[in-house]
Amino acid sequence: MVTWRDGQPISRTAFQFSQELGYYARIGRLFPLGNEWNDESREKMGDVMELIKDYFIWESEDEDPKNPGIKLSVNMFIVVRWYTLTVQAALRSWKTTLKKKYYDQWKNASPQQRYLIVFDRITRNVWEDFVKYIDNLDKKKETSTNMINVGKKTSALFGIKIYGSN
Repeated sequence: MVTWRDGQPISRTAFQFSQELGYYARIGRLFPLGNEWNDESREKMGDVMELIKDYFIWESEDEDPKNPGIKLSVNMFIVVRWYTLTVQAALRSWKTTLKKKYYDQWKNASPQQRYLIVFDRITRNVWEDFVKYIDNLDKKKETSTNMINVGKKTSALFGIKIYGSN
């Protein structure tokens, strides 16, 4: 049972729920590494919801302000929004991990040496599609623009100005 309070899962099973979503994010047939997050990915979230609904029960800990002691029903819009953001973050993290682990090694290797690289939890074909995605000129331009913009962002935390990193 996943208990929700103020739009966040808080129960002991919330961690299991997050882990499960991370697992689905790494399933290549649901979310291929060489694809952008788009409408097709949003549709796949419905498939993920179908897969997880048999394993998790939603319960709200929020009380009705007009009727103390009466629990509000879980707002499924909030649940869907939360698990979509969680899967997106897990997918970004998975792509970043793979790129950091293999990309330089792959780029600096000869074609013969590339066949000696052993990939963890992905196939060579998936990796090659991911490299094509990374090496796309439009993607490289987008990445450099994002890095510049992240550096420009600031936020205040306890009176200290914090700048974007990377």
